[in-house]
Amino acid sequence: MLFILAITPARAQLDDFGWMDFPEAGNRENGKLTGTKYNYAFRGNLNYFYNNDWYPGSVTTTDGRLHSGYNLRYDAYNDELVALNTRVKGLFVVDKSLIQAFTIEVPGVKPRLYRKIRLDEFQQKEHFFEVLYEGGVTLVSRNRITEHKTSAYKNKHGELDDREYRAVQHFYLLKADGSFLSFPEGRKSILNLFPEMKKEIRQLLRRHFIDNFSPDGLPGIIALLEHEKYF
Repeated sequence: MLFILAITPARAQLDDFGWMDFPEAGNRENGKLTGTKYNYAFRGNLNYFYNNDWYPGSVTTTDGRLHSGYNLRYDAYNDELVALNTRVKGLFVVDKSLIQAFTIEVPGVKPRLYRKIRLDEFQQKEHFFEVLYEGGVTLVSRNRITEHKTSAYKNKHGELDDREYRAVQHFYLLKADGSFLSFPEGRKSILNLFPEMKKEIRQLLRRHFIDNFSPDGLPGIIALLEHEKYF
């Protein structure tokens, strides 16, 4: 049977979540993480999660300690990390102020590394960004789930609903001097990173037979541009 969590009580309650949170919080004694604990709810909205399922992972806290033994899932709607302690079946939203980074081990792909980063664009708030490439520049992705109003329809529970959820991904190039460039995916966006060298970039991409401008192909493109000293 599938069990889904309830979202943190600090937020407005959502009708499609079961609200069964414990009053006590987790602690970090003996290597534990701090977070708001939850009991299992029998129904919930899967659309808030960026990952399809619970996967093994680890969390690095701000004191540099590595915490493993959890299954993790990224709540891309609220920008929160949710952990499942597989030893005691305890579910909790990890205290974001303690997290430096976390890694999720998704089968069939390389480990997905997320890091908490503060950019001026987001009013000095810290958000989780997926790290896609690290070199002289760092490529990160801001992965979010957004809610949109639609015409009424019957959802998977057979109930009327007027919402749909969309995955939104935006990319940032972080430079060593602390500045950054923001851009969406696509070939045009890559060319616009160097507006005065579009012809040279086109030739470079053709020479290396690069035609994959999707998020999966983007780290290789940035690595090539760095190797060719465009940054």
